[in-house]
This record gives sequence, C-alpha cells and structure tokens, in this order.
Amino acid sequence: MAGLGLFAGPVFADGKEPNAVLVDIGLALIMVGLVVAGPWLTMLAARLVARVTPGAATLLAAQRLAADPKGAFRSVNGIVLAVFIGTAVAGIVPAVVSGQEAVGGGTLNTVMQASFGYAEGLPLPPATASELLAKVRAHPGVTVLPIYRRADTPPWPDGPPPCDPGPGCRPDFLLGQVVDCAALTGFPALGRCAPGIRAVAADFNRLLTGDNMLSVDRNLPIVDTASPGNTAGPASPANAGDAGKTANTGNTAASAASAGLPLAAVLISADDPAVREEIRTLLTPYVARAGGAETPQTFAEVAQARAVLLDQAERVALAIVALTLLVAGCGLLVAVTGGVMERRQPFTLLRLCGTPTRTLSRVVLLETAAPMVLAALVAAAAGFGVAEPMIDQLAIKSAPPALPGPAYFLTLGGGLLAALLVIFAGLPLLKRVTAPDNARFE
Repeated sequence: MAGLGLFAGPVFADGKEPNAVLVDIGLALIMVGLVVAGPWLTMLAARLVARVTPGAATLLAAQRLAADPKGAFRSVNGIVLAVFIGTAVAGIVPAVVSGQEAVGGGTLNTVMQASFGYAEGLPLPPATASELLAKVRAHPGVTVLPIYRRADTPPWPDGPPPCDPGPGCRPDFLLGQVVDCAALTGFPALGRCAPGIRAVAADFNRLLTGDNMLSVDRNLPIVDTASPGNTAGPASPANAGDAGKTANTGNTAASAASAGLPLAAVLISADDPAVREEIRTLLTPYVARAGGAETPQTFAEVAQARAVLLDQAERVALAIVALTLLVAGCGLLVAVTGGVMERRQPFTLLRLCGTPTRTLSRVVLLETAAPMVLAALVAAAAGFGVAEPMIDQLAIKSAPPALPGPAYFLTLGGGLLAALLVIFAGLPLLKRVTAPDNARFE
C-alpha cells in the first residue's frame, strides 16, 4: 500500500509528473510487498474460509494453511511478480493504442507530415517550396498546411542544440516556425489564430519530430485560442514565458508565403488512400533534397508502427505469465506429492475412520490451489492499480477507456487452469498411499 501511494499519489493529487526516484521506490515496494504479504494474506484467507464455509475438507485445508502459511505460499510466490507485470502491461497497452488512434480527436489520422531539414540539413528555398506546394494542391481533396521557418531563426552550425527540448530548455529554434492562419483553419485540432492575425509563430517541435502520438496529443492545440494576446505556443505551462515573444511575431507578420520564408515542413490532409500514395511519392525527393532520410507518413501510420511494437511487448509479457503459471503448477505437483507422503499416516487413519477419498482429495486441492488463485488475484489487482495512474499520467485525450484484450484473460485463465490440471494429476497418488490394506506403521 505504501508503494501504491508513492507511485500513484502525485498523479491523483495534483496531476503533476511524479518524481522518477519515488516511482522506482514505489514499484520496488509494491513487488516486495506482494511477496512478503503473500503468507499473511494466505493465513487471513484460511481463517476466513474456516469460519464461513462448512465442511470437513474446508476445515482441514484451512487449518493446515493457517498453521504453515509460508510453506503454502512458497511454491507460488513466483506467480506474483509475473502476474503483476503481465497485468500492468496488459492494462497499459490497450489504452496507449486507443489513445494513439484518437490523437487530435481522430482528425489527424489521415494527415501526412513531411519535414525538410528540420533536424538536419536546410529547409526548402522559397522557389522550391512554391513549386512543391503547387504540385500538392493540384491533387483533389487535399488540404495543405505549410510550416515555414522564421527568417530570424538561428542556424545550427554544430548540430542539434545542447539540451533536450522540454521544460527548462526552450531555445529559439523551438519557436522558429510560422504558419498562415488561413491555412491553419483546415486543421482545427492544431488550434486557431486570434481575430485579425494573418500568421502566427508556434512550437511545432512535437508535431514534426515526435513518433509518440500521445506526446503529440498532450501538446495540442499548438496554437493558443484563448486570447489575441497569446496567439502562439502550445497550451502547456512550459511555454508560458514565450507567449509575449510569439505574440509579437504573429501580430506583425504579413503572409508567410509572401514573405519568402523557407519551407520547414508541410502537413497534408487527404482522405483518399490513392491520393496519399501519390503525394508520398511526390514528397520523397524533396525530403531527400533537403537532407532528410525519412519517408513521409501519416499520423495513423506512425501510431500503427508503435502499436505493433507495443503488441509484441504485451505478447512477451503474457508468454512469461503463462510460462510462470505452468512452472508454478509443476512446483505445486511436487508440493502435493510431498504433502501426501508426509501425511500418509493421518490420511490413512482418516480413511479407516470412514472419511471418503474425495474428501481427502478436496483437502489437498484446496490447500494447494487456494494460495495460487489468491496470489494471482492479488497480483492482478496490484497490476491494475499500477496501470491506472500510468494511464492517467499519459493524459490520453479523446480516447475511450480500453480494457485488457482477450489474450490477457485467456492467458491468465488458461494458465491457472493448466496449473490446476497439473495438481489434479497428483491426486491419484493419495488414493494409493492411503489404502486401508497398507495401514501399517512403525
């Protein structure tokens, strides 16, 4: 509980990004706590079951679990971490995939982006930019947003800037793009200009260079729509100090196209897949001419590529869970066999007193399966408890809640069922070693 508090407390308290050290400590406390608390939870569950459930088998199993909870939990403690990690991954991945598809309210999925010398090289000269834009606009059903580089943007003579773009590092190149307000109206997810402004400078860094759609979505709208005095910069606290600088640029700029600015990037919206392929083919040589090596892609294509990687990671995590459950079942088979041989004499005496074999089998099954099921349920609950604040911290916009897919429930349920079947395989030994004919003891 302390680990969950350290992990999720800052997220739900003020929405701020939690400290990385506290997050790591919280995760470590959660995992250690699950293993340490397992025997204690097993003892409590055994006492509760013994009180509320009648029957000789339940009473005998509960008494043994309460007498030695550490020994009962020892054979299934590996399940805890595997189910915890698998559940956390299975809870996060569907939400991330769903959030990527809903970036910008879903309006950016068919938008293709192409950068010209944004990270390296030089942007397209005005003449080349005009030629490219004319060719793109000649296609039917196309909406274009040219993103120009400001004339006073400092060059990068020695490569990328010395710090990673983000809070505390806001160099001028992050505000080095200018867009026409008339063209911006075709992309409402990016915001709109204040009345009377013809062009505006804004921070398109995330939009042009990030391959994480969730980070793009968190920084939308790129152009502030609140008031004419704050007409540029993403709607985030990190850019609050840049509002005055960018507002002046937006108010004094005429038309970016008529000013002869070089073209830094272009966003092209086209619903027809055939038209998008034609535009991709058209853009590729211009990107290469500017010194870039990336193929123009739509936001949906970028999200799909990341979704494939996330799906593979989820499959690996679920495979580990399934393997761990199977290994735990084998360990339980050893525990069942050892427990039967250890209690051969009292079980045989119980049979001589008239106790049915099925009752003794139920005792062994309860005292071995109960800790496994309890461990899986507690670990799964902790996994969902970790996934929820992470999803909330991602601040996914416009995305409906996403639950783990069928693969997770099939893996967890199938793994538990396989482990139970392995336990059942050891029950016939109980009937043989407790036969009344062999009731001879030293």
